[in-house]
Amino acid sequence: MILRKIFSSLLYLVLISMVSFLLSAAIPGDAAEMITNIGRADPAPMEMVEKVRAAYALDQPVLVQYVKWMQRLILDNNLGTSFRTANPVSREIRYCFPATLELAGWTFLVTMLVAVPLGIYAALTHSRVIGFLIQMIIVIGYALPVFLVGNVLLWIFAVKLPWLPAIGRGDWHNAVLPVLTLSVHMIGWSSQIVRSSVKEQMNKTYVLVAKAKGLSNWQIIRSYILRPALIPILTSFLMMFGRLISGSFIVEYIFAWNGIGRLLIDSVMARDIPMIQGIILYIAVIFILINFLIDLLYIRLDPQISEQLLGSAA
Repeated sequence: MILRKIFSSLLYLVLISMVSFLLSAAIPGDAAEMITNIGRADPAPMEMVEKVRAAYALDQPVLVQYVKWMQRLILDNNLGTSFRTANPVSREIRYCFPATLELAGWTFLVTMLVAVPLGIYAALTHSRVIGFLIQMIIVIGYALPVFLVGNVLLWIFAVKLPWLPAIGRGDWHNAVLPVLTLSVHMIGWSSQIVRSSVKEQMNKTYVLVAKAKGLSNWQIIRSYILRPALIPILTSFLMMFGRLISGSFIVEYIFAWNGIGRLLIDSVMARDIPMIQGIILYIAVIFILINFLIDLLYIRLDPQISEQLLGSAA
């Protein structure tokens, strides 16, 4: 089972890299001209453009470029050199990764601390008014576009009330607005997952029997609901963390946060094919690793899944 999973993951990586390379090559504009004209006031001579085109193998068919890129990656563990900065792609990604990891980590923590109790309370409350208000907060938080939330928070807390920095990455003050922007959306989505999972378990027969015995809500949650409800909750939270760590493009761009998302947007604008390829491959690896982790958690939390996997392997 593990070998089959590894093989399928490698196949996915190859397919993703191939499709992303073809899409990157289809971006409008001439990459050779963009590279040559970086830092120039006047357009570069065509002779210089052609030299750059030959140096970066941009004069060859796309399939040949892709094969050479794969050869460098497999044989030399080399993602190539950025057209835009002339630095190794892996170095640029390593430089931006801590910023994205910081933003993802704080957002994940805030979302967990708010969404889990909010979702549980929304599932357990018997008050129609409170339940309706919580549900409205969850739906609005999930439905609001991230760019709208970010710009509104930026206008209020950095322009009208200059309490927080508007852009850049420095101390914790700089992280407040981008973390809040991401958390508003993530809390709405995650709270709905928690609420639905807990609600589903509350309708199970053994939970109804526990209620009939007079157990408190906390005892029922701890003993009967939490463990079976953890599987969809952990799955959704891990996928959310994958989305965050793979780059929150809009938020990083709004707040000039030098993470993976902003690096990808700048690379697309500059038609920096090696950098685009490297970032997409990095994102794909992250999601594949998260899927592995989810499978392991499924096996750990649900013995029936473990027995099925062992039975299929036998």
